[in-house]
Amino acid sequence: MKNIIKKEIKKKKIREIDAQFAYYIAKKEYPIIMLIAALTSFETSIGHTCIKMKKIEKKFLHIKKEIYISKKKIEDKLSFFDNWKKKILNSKSISNGSKDTPLIFSNNSFYLYKSWKAENNILNFILEKSKKSKKKYIEKYSIIINNLFKKKEKIQKIAIAIALTKKISFIIGGPGTGKTTIITKFLIAITKLYNIEKIKIKLVAPTGKAINRIKESIKKELVFMSLKNIEKKLNLEKNICTIHQLLKIRIDNEQPYFNKKNLINLDFLIVDEASMIDLFMMEKLVLSLKKKTSILFLGDINQIPAIGNGQILKDISYFSKNNTYSIKYATILKKITNLKIKTLNTKKQTISDNICLLKNNYRFSENSEIHKLANFVKNRKIKLFFKLRKKKLKKISFYKVENFKQYNYLLEKIILQYSNYWNLVKKKGKTKDILENFLYYKNLVILKNGIFGIKEMNRNLEIRMQEKKIIKLKILNDYSYIYEGKPIIISKNNYSLNLLNGEIGIILMNKLKKLKAHFLSSDGKEKILPINILPKHKTAWVITVHKSQGSECFHSNLILPKKFYPILTKELIYTGITRSKNTLNIFSNKKILKKSLKNKINRKSNIILKIKNNYK
Repeated sequence: MKNIIKKEIKKKKIREIDAQFAYYIAKKEYPIIMLIAALTSFETSIGHTCIKMKKIEKKFLHIKKEIYISKKKIEDKLSFFDNWKKKILNSKSISNGSKDTPLIFSNNSFYLYKSWKAENNILNFILEKSKKSKKKYIEKYSIIINNLFKKKEKIQKIAIAIALTKKISFIIGGPGTGKTTIITKFLIAITKLYNIEKIKIKLVAPTGKAINRIKESIKKELVFMSLKNIEKKLNLEKNICTIHQLLKIRIDNEQPYFNKKNLINLDFLIVDEASMIDLFMMEKLVLSLKKKTSILFLGDINQIPAIGNGQILKDISYFSKNNTYSIKYATILKKITNLKIKTLNTKKQTISDNICLLKNNYRFSENSEIHKLANFVKNRKIKLFFKLRKKKLKKISFYKVENFKQYNYLLEKIILQYSNYWNLVKKKGKTKDILENFLYYKNLVILKNGIFGIKEMNRNLEIRMQEKKIIKLKILNDYSYIYEGKPIIISKNNYSLNLLNGEIGIILMNKLKKLKAHFLSSDGKEKILPINILPKHKTAWVITVHKSQGSECFHSNLILPKKFYPILTKELIYTGITRSKNTLNIFSNKKILKKSLKNKINRKSNIILKIKNNYK
């Protein structure tokens, strides 16, 4: 069996660390247990929560074929696979979860124990919360919601009604569908319903960048609605934070201060960008909450899922039923919203009662080229995507990058777009103006390394700018470049300096001709720091699409590599396209783009199956 595993390592279908794990737990086991352990470990490493038995059975067929080709005694070799299901049940390394074992066999799937436990904890939380409703203030809900919304904002009214009446709710929608408006109006509704000084509210997101964006957006909404007094009541600066900050997760061991033995005292928790939360962070979050806490999740299921395991929000969205609700709950929604509500053919409560899909787009018009392109990507309409690509478009341009001449053109185009930015830097403009001008554009790549990766592209841009005498490079001790006007992005949270992962700052020269890092907080206050105390950071002329999640800009350049990589998926292309509000350039050849659009992320779990079984 070890020889078979070594072959799989060469094919990159198993990692060396998966093999070591398998050898360790299957020392005194049947050889087949070794293979199961290695495959389960590998599948978990690429984002799945488990591996289905069907996939392993296919693997057996593949191995049997290889053994047959070897022309050795087939009987001896295939004895590894005889009655393998019985052998699993008799194994000391695998159980059904009734005892602690390294591997769990459940719902015809194999899990690492940690993944199985996390999935069950999350599922139990969702199921318990989804069956509880709040019907106490239905008349008050109706008055508040109908005062907050105009007639045309029908789906948003339904979303707020669900958030107010359910102990757990899921609001799902893409960029521009009004998620921030829903958060703002939900907060306003809470201030009108309860004594705001006595109830505890927190709004969280996975990254510092998403937190800053949501703070700014809510403040703008409140100013637009002439409700700035509510901002003070809500104490936004105090009550908006990252999930890490909420749970007080320690940097040294990633363990939260708040957990199932030490619960957070909250009445309402709002979780933005929920699609970016992985299995284990979600488990930490739900285990830390009291039974009284009402929780609202918002996110875009078409974006790149979390870097870790699972795609929980996408699994939940399976039950959305296109904003159609059980007969009993539809009656409640109708009373609150005064709208006609579509019904399912059941009086029984279902999890679809807790979900609202946002369809209308308020950022883009129906004729918006970016909106059309994003929808083609989302719905995998590849022919229509390339049909649109052939047309002369006003807001979107496509460029090939297949040789050094085209690559140099790309660099020149990026440099040219920052001419106004450099004028502000040289004229010693206000930090706010300089940062806003820089953030007007985003240059998005996929990889970290290589000619199309963030390291080399940033370095090539700096060298080109030095040749043009735009900048004067100085080398620091760690051999990185420093110069006035350098944009940086924080890559690790530093709570003592109040700098979060994803925050962007600019290196500027003060009156004493010393270079300092300048940042702006969400309340508009400037933060100036010496370069030598900055937390981990990178140059930010070019950033990855992953780092851009939870942000937006006026114009973006999406740059794909010359070679195809498995990381290139329709979700990644969608995320890159939807960062821009106005104009977009895509640099890629047709072959890579087409292959990327066909490549879909599909992470395996049993959340859908378990919810179905629970609601039967």
